[in-house]
Amino acid sequence: MKKEILLTITMLVSDREKTIEKCMKSLSSLRDAVPSELIVVDTAGNKTCMDIVRQYTDKIIRFEWCDDFAAARNAGLKDAKGKWVMFLDDDEWFENTSDLEQFFLSGAYLKYKGASYKVRNYQNIKGSAWDDFTALRLVERTEKTRFIGKIHEYLEPMCMPIYHSSDYVHHYGYLFTPEESLKHSQRNMKPLLEMLRESPDDLHTMTQLLLEYFSAKEYFAARELARKICSVDNCWTNGKIIRYVIYAAVQEVRIPYLQKAYQDAYEIGKKYMAEEKCFTLSKACICKIMAFSCSYLEKYDEALDYIDQFYPLLKKWNTYTEQELLDSFSIAQELLTPKEIESLRLLKLHAFVQKEDWDSAQKELKAFGEREEPSSIPLFTADDLMALLPRLDAQMPYMKAVRKILDHLFYRAAFYNAIEQADPSAREKVLAYLAQVTPDDLELCRYHIIYAGSQGRAADAIPALEKMRDAQYPFFLEGESYWDSLLKLNIDLNSYMTGVSIYDWIESAQRLWDVSSLKVCEKIYLCLIKGLEKTDLRYLYVSALFMGKKLDEKEKNAELLASSGADEVWNELFELSQYWVSCAATLYKEEVFMSNLIQALPPAYRFGWYIMQAGAVKNQDRSLFLRKVADAAKAYPALKELCKKVITEM
Repeated sequence: MKKEILLTITMLVSDREKTIEKCMKSLSSLRDAVPSELIVVDTAGNKTCMDIVRQYTDKIIRFEWCDDFAAARNAGLKDAKGKWVMFLDDDEWFENTSDLEQFFLSGAYLKYKGASYKVRNYQNIKGSAWDDFTALRLVERTEKTRFIGKIHEYLEPMCMPIYHSSDYVHHYGYLFTPEESLKHSQRNMKPLLEMLRESPDDLHTMTQLLLEYFSAKEYFAARELARKICSVDNCWTNGKIIRYVIYAAVQEVRIPYLQKAYQDAYEIGKKYMAEEKCFTLSKACICKIMAFSCSYLEKYDEALDYIDQFYPLLKKWNTYTEQELLDSFSIAQELLTPKEIESLRLLKLHAFVQKEDWDSAQKELKAFGEREEPSSIPLFTADDLMALLPRLDAQMPYMKAVRKILDHLFYRAAFYNAIEQADPSAREKVLAYLAQVTPDDLELCRYHIIYAGSQGRAADAIPALEKMRDAQYPFFLEGESYWDSLLKLNIDLNSYMTGVSIYDWIESAQRLWDVSSLKVCEKIYLCLIKGLEKTDLRYLYVSALFMGKKLDEKEKNAELLASSGADEVWNELFELSQYWVSCAATLYKEEVFMSNLIQALPPAYRFGWYIMQAGAVKNQDRSLFLRKVADAAKAYPALKELCKKVITEM
């Protein structure tokens, strides 16, 4: 005797050749364990897909596509024989089906009328980020069981109670570019509007259309539709429609907030917060939006009050056993994630700082650092942190909190800039705190070194220097205070530059020289030559850079140039040329200087070579001497006035 079919699995198959076999294979364990049948509705006539399907089932129904998902699914449902029916799409595949198998094999299905599984919608092709959506896709089959909706179709009736399976399917179908996402929403709007014309009061269709309007950022239409859904009679007490109203109420407040119409969001939110029958999930989400709206409106006391109201609502929401059903449009999965909840902690900290309630701010910062939850930083600013840190009690541990805040990379640049703009006293206190944070980027390393220099403790700079060494040639950072500290600490930097190629060293040093003043360059020079032999290419190169910088200052200062004697200028040019030629001789073959290839050398090296040639004939052939100095000026125009002084006055 044939076993009675317990489960009918229905599937629409189009032309997804890359995923159809994964989908079919992922059902094998469930089909082996549970008496079942698989009905496939072929909507595209793709031969490759159908060849794969026939390896798993012979129950195939050809359906001429008519832009109606419910009609297509009902075509398969019509032949179903299972006590239960489940559906999925051909671009989804289960990780495993062990929980669903146990649901049927244990007899647990006898206690329920419907069931769900998770759809894991991936946000990138690597599959490293995703959102889990609770899909109500299994029901006990009756004569009335059918699919509803030309798009975003659903099974009806979906009766209580609902079993929520831990099984999930992988789904990469929503990996859209912004342009593709907009087109997808616009495509979905057309059938939804047609459905709404046929059934103007259908709240499911309205809410699906609201979702598409919101996705497409058609905020005006979305607000109007949300308002309409929430104006339905007895909307907060009708259990059948409450999930639609929950979503719509939150969106009615959220949309003006996203449009930065904070006063509008505030007024609408107050209305819902005063509504006693307003559902817990709606109030929790609205409470969060209200806290942020109040902060933007500088109503900090009200913001703090809404934050205090939020946590009891969240606790109450977490006690609901039917969360997945009530949150079927995923508003909680967007607004009540651990990261979003933790952002309220920083909002609270921001409010305390703005109110200059430093005691409360200190306690909140400490508590923030002790929690492990991830967070976002939508309102807490770099200026907030700069205002708070100098006022902290030095005895209390805040480094976990500062570390957690700095983990937001987009936030660091603004904070580091704020440090540079701070007055010396506040800056010193901030650096004292940062010195306790393990450095993990170059700026933090820099501040560790600056603070170590201000305290005269070379040992405190070592971890930062080692971190910079591991990152390779990052020592060439801008800033006088940085190099001043390194000079005070008397550290041999070159011992931390193992593995750095000479070409990288030269390129980095040149870039730093180009953007630094002569005063800073002198400190850089003194730092970089420490520990180097005078024959070392790096010593020669940085000496050339420093001397070139000094001569460049004289070149640009007419008064200084006029007061310098021609012999003095010549001696300086000749000394500079010795450095450049020594560098070139190390980097290039000797043949380069004995041929026309010299024209391919960098300007500084050509300048040095011509000045050296001029020096060789200075006392024997004045005409050739002057010609070579003129060649040097052409090769390196930055020092042409100094060369001109030699030509005209010697």
